[in-house]
Amino acid sequence: MKSIRKTIIALIFLSLFTQGFTQNSKDHYERGMKLLEAGKAPMALFAWINGRNQLAKEGKSDPRLAIAFIENATKFIRENYYPLAAKMYLESMTRENFRQYPKTIIAEAERILPLLMEYNKKDLVDEWKTLIQNMDPELAIKIKGYWIEADRTPFAENNERLIEHWERIAYARENFTRKTDTVYGTDDRGLYWVKLGKPDVMTSSFENKALDAETIDDPVHKGYHGAVVGSMDAIEFEVWVYKNLYPGQKESVVHIFGEAAGATNGAFSFRHLESFEDFVPTNKISGGSPFGGEVGLYFRLSRLDPWFYDRFTEASDPYMRSTTIKERDHHDPAKYDAPLEVSELDKSIRPVNIITAQTRILNEDNLPQMSILAISSPVNIFSEYSVQHILKIHDGDYNEIEQIEQYPDVHLDNLSFITFDHVDSTNKYLIVSRAFEEPVDSVKTIHTGRAALKEKTPLNPDPEKLELSDLITGIEIPEEINKEHFPYPILPAENIYAGEPLKVYLEIYHLFMGPEGKAQYEIKYQIDKWRPEGWLYDVPEYRKREDRIARTAVYESMTRTAKEAIEFDVTSLKAGRYVFTIDVRDMLSGQGKSRSGEFEIRKMEEKK
Repeated sequence: MKSIRKTIIALIFLSLFTQGFTQNSKDHYERGMKLLEAGKAPMALFAWINGRNQLAKEGKSDPRLAIAFIENATKFIRENYYPLAAKMYLESMTRENFRQYPKTIIAEAERILPLLMEYNKKDLVDEWKTLIQNMDPELAIKIKGYWIEADRTPFAENNERLIEHWERIAYARENFTRKTDTVYGTDDRGLYWVKLGKPDVMTSSFENKALDAETIDDPVHKGYHGAVVGSMDAIEFEVWVYKNLYPGQKESVVHIFGEAAGATNGAFSFRHLESFEDFVPTNKISGGSPFGGEVGLYFRLSRLDPWFYDRFTEASDPYMRSTTIKERDHHDPAKYDAPLEVSELDKSIRPVNIITAQTRILNEDNLPQMSILAISSPVNIFSEYSVQHILKIHDGDYNEIEQIEQYPDVHLDNLSFITFDHVDSTNKYLIVSRAFEEPVDSVKTIHTGRAALKEKTPLNPDPEKLELSDLITGIEIPEEINKEHFPYPILPAENIYAGEPLKVYLEIYHLFMGPEGKAQYEIKYQIDKWRPEGWLYDVPEYRKREDRIARTAVYESMTRTAKEAIEFDVTSLKAGRYVFTIDVRDMLSGQGKSRSGEFEIRKMEEKK
């Protein structure tokens, strides 16, 4: 409480202190920078807060001020400022601010690019680079959207992932300074620290100058000691090992830093290297010899992790050349499978599995609406709990325009059904689930989960145009579940098990009525095995007949709206992924409309 009082008093004092200044100066950012350069970091932060508040009165913001604030709040670990820092940062990312401060926002985009650069997927990076090259104001919205979507705890007061990112930058700038040529002003170690966080194991050449005495005495390995320790004492390297980057990780992800072979820039810059062969001077490379430099380095580190031992044993084989190691390092599957950026928050958050069904409909007044069905299942929870669902709706610029909350009944399978007017195709939707310990008043979150939903164009309300709802795929609602609480006559699911029927629910609007007061329509559906694009058997004649099901049926309706829950017999299909298409044709007007979707058939023995 004392620290809070001190902060409040200081804020009041600074507000009085800076009031006269802000009336005479238009640049709050420069004021804070001068205070920072004078070694008065707390006063700089206060000045930027005051500047932000002054600009907010005019409906303005300044990305220079916001970035300086979050950068220095995290550098000096002012945790009480973190919620405000995240808010200032996000509110400053606008197209208008880009036009005024393009260099500031482009520099920030370049600091995010390393988080996007995946081994195999370049489309997103290319998109950002094009925006940067074209100096497109849309870049500011991309930055804002990136951090909103990356937020692991969107219900919290501050964007914890954004704060974590800047905390990592602060640490990297303090500790990894052999060179300053990365976007963070660090050597390559800082780049990977910002992306992946602290490694599970870190070791350097200083910790590995000599082998254990018993190893040195071993005549078989004396050559390694001579080739590596004896001739490479002056060379420095550092190795980082990540063992738990993602669920199901089998092999460690290893990053090596040092000076590349043959480098002439002098300083040991700790560049990122794919293999020790990139690091060892040319005259020390083994060339197939079991006593070569890089082989010895793998041997020296073989006790650190199996990753090193595997490469050492492979290179030691007289029938294998050293290029085998290099090729294996440069095409390491573990690196390709690893996520590009990893948050420590993921290790502390216990998950909630969420099933969602997002459906566009027309209501009884023929107005477009969106309906969201969410079912939450906390993982490994055995005590009494309550669930909260939060639907966050953002506009196309990622400004939050609405938040809808529901507390579903745990005994009704944590089911929420939210319907709202659907008026904008650019709106973005995020459903967040939280599980609380009992009593709810304790407000202690024990599990969290989230699901991003798709942007969709509202359905066409023109009564002269045939229209379809989105498809909901699933299975028969189990008997133990009260069907009255479901808005649809099926249980939404993306997976079914072999032997179970597939059910698809859809609504048809604006059917034409015949002279007998009836509407007639035809539904044709087709199911095909999912094929990756470009495969030869995408060509019709290469498809297998047993991988396809097609049917056509004619229906009647006494109203212009029809609701159908169609059951597909898919017992003949094998386990795997499938795509299906439903075509609806109004037999009186001749109008047609199609919807498509995907589902997966799993083996019955996988069912728990």
